[in-house]
Parts: sequence; structure tokens; C-alpha cells
Amino acid sequence: MSVNLPSDFLSAERKCEEALQKQIESWLENSIVTDIVQAVGVSLIVLNSDRQIVAGNLAFQQFLDPIDINTVLGFRPGEAVHCVHCSLHPGGCGTSVACRSCGLAIALADFSSDRQCGECFLTFKKNGTTTSHEFAFTISLVLVGGEQFRLVTLQSIAAEKWRSVMERGLLHTLKNNASASFGVVELLKKSESVLAEDGNGKLLELAAGAASDTLEHIEKYCLLKGVEENTYVSNRSEFELHQFFDAIREKLKRGPHGLPVEWIYPHDVIVSDGKVVKYILEAALENAFEAEPEEPIRVECTVNHEVTFSIHNDKPVSDIMKERMFERS
Repeated sequence: MSVNLPSDFLSAERKCEEALQKQIESWLENSIVTDIVQAVGVSLIVLNSDRQIVAGNLAFQQFLDPIDINTVLGFRPGEAVHCVHCSLHPGGCGTSVACRSCGLAIALADFSSDRQCGECFLTFKKNGTTTSHEFAFTISLVLVGGEQFRLVTLQSIAAEKWRSVMERGLLHTLKNNASASFGVVELLKKSESVLAEDGNGKLLELAAGAASDTLEHIEKYCLLKGVEENTYVSNRSEFELHQFFDAIREKLKRGPHGLPVEWIYPHDVIVSDGKVVKYILEAALENAFEAEPEEPIRVECTVNHEVTFSIHNDKPVSDIMKERMFERS
């Protein structure tokens, strides 16, 4: 074991050659565990307690290509992929000041959890070119031959991050354009010369409704994506129920549904995230319209110790529609 090596973060000590070789052989001899490691579809490496690689799977070999995985056994993860920060400190991967901000190094410093996951950003050299990638990783503790090892999976999320940036830019542009269209239509609706011509008023109402719906669909998509990615921040505030339902009823007038709807609700003021409640209720209404296209619907809201929203169809919903209700993409 190396001793007295300085470090600015994680320990620089490593197993001696004999102990390391023994660990590598113990993994090769365990065919069941080796087969499981090889079956994993993303890059997977096995690290000992000093963060040295003792085994890896085919996916990791393909990532290293043209480097042979056997030549990096005993290396640490950053050293195996030629992370540019490994050379900043004689202790190698995990020991430089830059390693303090590496998501993987930070996770490897924590021995209190049996399983961890996170993201890390690596800048490394491959085929003579310096490149950067973002990776999602998982770390799981396992016991083999009486020794503790960590299984680390690495999956590139660079393309996913790029798509997310492009998507945000596109949605921002669409939202700005829809807002501008809505503003222009609202101005035209106030122009006497425009309204003087027959039919223009109706056309402007339709255009304003379309622009408003487009904006709402964009906002709904952003909200749902935020909830899915756990980035949405709930905005709870007071709102009046009658104004809340009036907005939904006005929107239904512009939609394709001509079914009669019975509305039952008090004129109370409640505290909630009105945007989320509205989207959930509209989705439930859409399901109700599709479930029984010929039957009237009753929408009811009651306020007691809690607020309850309910949507009722008089006839039972068919089995086919029950299955289809929650299959929206």
C-alpha cells in the first residue's frame, strides 16, 4: 500500500500489487457475479476500497476503445478515461482540488449509503482530443470474498442535456410568439375600423382563443416536465372558486365538446396551486368527455375540512375506455 502521499480531497493510498492482483482474481473466479456484471447494458466498473478498478464490463471496454480494459486494472476511474484533472496532483484521481467538485468523487467519499446516484462532468482526452461529457452514475455496495467493493455504472447523458437545452429554447420562442400574437389580436379587437367590417369580430375572437390555448398548452407542458424532472416549484396562493370554474367553462366553449355540463361549486376562497389543480381537472374532464360522448357530465366541488373535486358520468364507463383513460402520452 502506498503511504504518505499528499491529497487535497480523497485518500491517495492504493493497494499493493499483490493485494490488488488477489482482488482481481477473486472477481474472475466468481463466474456468476462476472456474468451479471457483463450483462449490464451500460458501462460498469468494480472498485475496491481504495477506488481502484478490479473489473469492468464489455460496455466499459467499448467506451475505452482502443484501450484494453486489462491495462487499466488498478487505475482509478478518472485515470482510466484520462481525466485532465488526474495529472494535477501526484495522488491521481480524487486527490486534486478540482476533484472536490466532481459528483462521482464526492459520492465515493460517502461510505454511509449502500446505494447512491448522481451526475458528474468529466473532461478527458480520447484519441488525442480533449472532450467533455456529462454522466449519470449509480454506486452500489457488494460483498465478495469477505471484501467490500463498489459497483459503479456510468451512462453518458450529454445528448439528453443538449436536447433539454434546445427544447427550452424552442418552448421559450414559441411562448414569446404566441404571446405576441395574442397581444396583436387584443389590440385589433379595440380598433373600430377593423371591427366595422362584418365577421371580423368573430374571427378575432377565434384568433385570440387559439393564441390563448397555444400559450396554455406550452405552459402545461413546461409544468408537467418540471414535475417529471422534480424541478417544479409549487406556487400556492388564494383564489376564488367561482373565478377558477368560470375560466374552465369559458375554455370549454371554444372546444369541440358540445355536451351539457352541470356545475356545482361554492363561492369559497381556497389555497392551493391553482395551475396544477386546473390542469388535473381539465385532464379528468377530457377523459369524461371521451368515456361517454353522448352523456351529460356533472362537475362538483365541495369545501369542508378539505377541498374535493369530482366528475360524474351517469352511465358506467366501458372497459375499453377504462384502459384508455390513463394511456395519454
